[in-house]
Amino acid sequence: MSDSPTPPHRTKEALLAHAHEYLAKIDQDRRIAQLIQEGWDDDQITAHLDAPPNRAAWARRELAEGREVRPLTPYELGLRRMAGQISTEDMMDQLRTWPYTFGTLHYDWWDRGTWDDIPLLRYTGFLTPQEHAELQKLILPQEKTRNA
Repeated sequence: MSDSPTPPHRTKEALLAHAHEYLAKIDQDRRIAQLIQEGWDDDQITAHLDAPPNRAAWARRELAEGREVRPLTPYELGLRRMAGQISTEDMMDQLRTWPYTFGTLHYDWWDRGTWDDIPLLRYTGFLTPQEHAELQKLILPQEKTRNA
């Protein structure tokens, strides 16, 4: 296995394009939620943001059920660093202190935790091998202690 910071099938340009595309969707969903809270109706939001028609309805349901629309995730932090929106230091500071949850295997499905974003970021090239190793050494011993 190569120590390259990006998988051989993903170029820096492809990673950057993915980051910008994914972050644009997150930002749009958060803007939709903000407009809902300001009293806009779904048709106004859809027209104003050129958003897919179902996004405002989805965001409205999330808010009505007491859920945050697009809460910040470790994956998003990795993408924001790739896109140049935050520094490596800011990303790592947040990832070092993140209140991670850990996935659970149920009979026939995996209930993801926020820690699952860390190996995903490494595999997809948004974290370097060194950053991944640092987080593993810092976080995983704490999780083992909690579960002991």
